[in-house]
Amino acid sequence: MDIESLKFFMTIAEGSTYHDAADKHNISASSLSKAIRRLENELHVELFDRSGRSVKLTPAGKSLYDSLQELAPVYAQMMMNLRKYSNVITCWAMPSASVLRFQYLVEKFAKAHPHIHIDLVSSNNPSSLYEAAEKGNVDLAFVHQSFADPTYYDITFLRDDYLLAVLPPDHPLADAGVIRFADLRNDNIILNKWKIEALNGFFSSLDFTPNIALTASARHSVLDNVASGYGVALFYSSDLSIFKLSDVAVCRIEDTPHNPHVIASPKKVKLTDDHHQFIQYIVNHVASDENSFKYD
Repeated sequence: MDIESLKFFMTIAEGSTYHDAADKHNISASSLSKAIRRLENELHVELFDRSGRSVKLTPAGKSLYDSLQELAPVYAQMMMNLRKYSNVITCWAMPSASVLRFQYLVEKFAKAHPHIHIDLVSSNNPSSLYEAAEKGNVDLAFVHQSFADPTYYDITFLRDDYLLAVLPPDHPLADAGVIRFADLRNDNIILNKWKIEALNGFFSSLDFTPNIALTASARHSVLDNVASGYGVALFYSSDLSIFKLSDVAVCRIEDTPHNPHVIASPKKVKLTDDHHQFIQYIVNHVASDENSFKYD
């Protein structure tokens, strides 16, 4: 019985669909389904009633869920206690162009420090960071600052990032270069659905209520819709650096709130000398390399 399968089970048991649970754990829905089936075969019970439109816990599933609920805090504390003896540093990041560069720096660090292992976990869902941090399963997170509440995380600044408006080529503001949020009040807005949570706070602070006409998971889908004239998209510059953007116009948004890239460490995690060495390495290389968040 492996820990990952139990995590998948808990996510579904707490109300997620198979698709949402797979998205949350950054695996395919078919892989998650197979893992649940393996778990059921190993335990010789049916954990979910799949006869209806949505899956429900069977009595056996409810029994397993209740037992795991009792064990969860013990497991989290155990993992927290063991981390101080481990040479593994677990880093969390949302997929973006900047992460590609970050992964390159991680690989360089690993070659220079072979006794330290860096485990880089990537997920589209920011809630998975909060849960991983709460359970003691992540040491450092490579994120925009808006995802890391300083009440719960220690923050190390890396580099500023700024918001861009991506417009259809025939948009009246296509050649403006720099615009303000107020200029977009009458436009349909297309967003990457994983960015909505981070941007909502900005919209509120600017008294800007966007007309969100469409959301999409993939950045290229958002850009395709903009090129087709369905609306204007909002992206951070680091999220766009791998795209040619030949079919759209790009303007910087002048009144973008400050939202830099940071390394966030959950306050409950006690950092070792290896952690501090790794953080300093990343900070030094980002500071000395103007292309740190651009894909070469």
